[in-house]
Amino acid sequence: MAIEMTNVFGLGLFKHIIIKTYCQKCLDICWSMAIQDPPLFMDTQIDRKGQPFDNEAYRPYTQAGPLVKFIVWPAIYLNEGGSLLFKGVAQGMVESDLGS
Repeated sequence: MAIEMTNVFGLGLFKHIIIKTYCQKCLDICWSMAIQDPPLFMDTQIDRKGQPFDNEAYRPYTQAGPLVKFIVWPAIYLNEGGSLLFKGVAQGMVESDLGS
């Protein structure tokens, strides 16, 4: 079932040419990733607060640390279970920040 982006985000948002152009480019990239054989894989497990920071798959955003605070951009792999194509970006934190 196709969903019109205007139904999801509202028509007013797409009156801005910069936002419309950005959304179109995002869709083009996602489509290109999906039609590869095998398709590229985006690590969508983003709820990683408090887990160890994986320096092999992620680079720090504005703060490094041994634990993940939040994911800014997911890692992209050549395929599911395949080699890393592009590192993701994650905010690091120290253990004392777990409560916040």
